[in-house]
Amino acid sequence: MLDLAFGLEKTSRLGCQLVIKPELDGLVVRLPASSRNALDG
Repeated sequence: MLDLAFGLEKTSRLGCQLVIKPELDGLVVRLPASSRNALDG
């Protein structure tokens, strides 16, 4: 999780990607409503 990553910067981003393919039709992706990001103030 990026929220717990060492050396987190304001420009830090996740490096994961998902290649969209027909086999993924119907895929549901859920993201957390909030985070414990140290930069949130």
